[in-house]
Amino acid sequence: MAELRLDPRLERECRVFGRYLLGREMDPYVLGKYAQAHETLAWENAPGFFDRLLAWLAARQALATKVCDAYARFFSPQCVLRKKLVLLLAILELTPPYYRDIDAVAARSRLMLFASVVCKGATLAFSLALAVPFLLPLQLLSKLAAGRRAAGG
Repeated sequence: MAELRLDPRLERECRVFGRYLLGREMDPYVLGKYAQAHETLAWENAPGFFDRLLAWLAARQALATKVCDAYARFFSPQCVLRKKLVLLLAILELTPPYYRDIDAVAARSRLMLFASVVCKGATLAFSLALAVPFLLPLQLLSKLAAGRRAAGG
């Protein structure tokens, strides 16, 4: 059987997003399914400049993914980055051993659960504080430029 040749960009992206979502490396099966899905998805071919920039930045490292995803959640929820993360999560939910990590429930006291929720909320707020001053102006400029192109100016 011929070995599947992966696009290095998609392989890196899948590995980074996998570390962001589950904190672990992705195996060749997941990498292959991620690449295979990208061959059939049309939404990746038409994104605007900001969409492409957000996905490119997020694919650099898991910390960048966290910041870009936090921003996208509030300011660009239909962007390609969020679709790529959902795609990978769907693949992981159906793939052993990753689905165990997703389905695992840690036995915690109420205090530990509360502390965990507060910590996740603080991380989200910090990520947004990092992202908004940089990404919001870029998104607004991108929309302004797209509007001018559409108007023929």
